[in-house]
Amino acid sequence: RNTMAARGIDLADALKLLGARPCDRSGACPCHATGGAPLIGLARAAEADVCQPAAPPVPGSAGAVVITHDMSGMSTVELVRLVQQMQTERVESYEAFEHGFVTFLERLDGAAYEKLCAHITGEFAQISTAINAAEATLRAVGAAPLAALVRALQGFEQRKLSVTIELQLVRREARVAELRAEVDMEAAEALTRARDQSAVLRSGLDQLVSEINDTMDELQCELTQLCDDEDGVE
Repeated sequence: RNTMAARGIDLADALKLLGARPCDRSGACPCHATGGAPLIGLARAAEADVCQPAAPPVPGSAGAVVITHDMSGMSTVELVRLVQQMQTERVESYEAFEHGFVTFLERLDGAAYEKLCAHITGEFAQISTAINAAEATLRAVGAAPLAALVRALQGFEQRKLSVTIELQLVRREARVAELRAEVDMEAAEALTRARDQSAVLRSGLDQLVSEINDTMDELQCELTQLCDDEDGVE
């Protein structure tokens, strides 16, 4: 049964929206059409250490906490807690990003997805800049081991965002293949390849998440020790 026709969606329009042309993963632009182009800003955010302006909040989504980057007056404990807070914000942003992407694949609402990408790009940049500032301050006050943990966290997160973007591209390709399979049986091979690629990327993403969680556990242990030391001094 032609499910696209049953839903009143034109196949050609759906393929155009998803960006049916092959993605060029070697260049700066990872894709070509609505649903993919918004990922360009996210790809740049994955590499940038500078703050980018946050987009207007998406209705119904939680915005990241705005943090000023002058942290010279903050204690070591406060800096670590700030990193933890920012990391919680980042996890929530990822959840919103994934939910929006799944909705896009289901409803093919490119405008809503593009708006979400703009907002998430701003949140990621804001969070990353705050964490980088906390790392620099930790290093400046002589807390080099803590700063090293924060730097490791940022490295894992940069790789996680890159893999997340790559995975979304492959999932888009799988969606295109699914739609084409309704009228072209040869698309089944492309769908199988895309699904295999997705499985490999998801495995790598799971490993990165594990590394991130381990790093956050180490930070929590260090924070607990710092708090115990402060209590002992009092």
